[in-house]
Amino acid sequence: MRHFKNLFWAFVQFPFPKLWMPAALYIPLGLILSALSLYVHPRPLGETLMFFGLGLISWTLIEYSLHRFVFHGIEPKGLWGTLTSEFHLSHHEAVLTHSPDLVITRPAGSLPFAILFYFLFALLTWSFSAAALIQTGVFIGYLLYECVHYSVHTFQPTNRLGRFLRNYHFQHHLVRPDRRFGVTSPFWDFVFRT
Repeated sequence: MRHFKNLFWAFVQFPFPKLWMPAALYIPLGLILSALSLYVHPRPLGETLMFFGLGLISWTLIEYSLHRFVFHGIEPKGLWGTLTSEFHLSHHEAVLTHSPDLVITRPAGSLPFAILFYFLFALLTWSFSAAALIQTGVFIGYLLYECVHYSVHTFQPTNRLGRFLRNYHFQHHLVRPDRRFGVTSPFWDFVFRT
């Protein structure tokens, strides 16, 4: 059993090649989900874009909620607590050790949440077809998040928005880890006063 645990942690913690991996997973997955959804239940373009937009907006709340309540809110006890803590602590360590490859969430960490949210959207809409389009919007938001997150940790921003996001996120890392949970947007931090 000990050998299996070591293999498992080696897989989970394997530093993965920057931004191409989430894109290689979620772009085709989003295209397949959208194509199947529209094949099974054809929709007007406006309705399709509305579901994509709802997913994109939903991503901002998902990002905030996962970061605040799961990655910073669960004690590292039991398998679930250990997994979430290991994933997120490896990210915080990556910042201190300047390891940009560990800034990106590995698919082993993001895919279970993607599946969970897909079924949550299906339950809320009573439609697997609508949930697929919403989930595709979430994938777009997630990929934008990874790009922004990787950029604020790796590059010196040259514009005002980039400098703001970098400073805002580094305040979370270096000053107040119990505040500033939004990475791509501070909106929910303002709403919930964190």
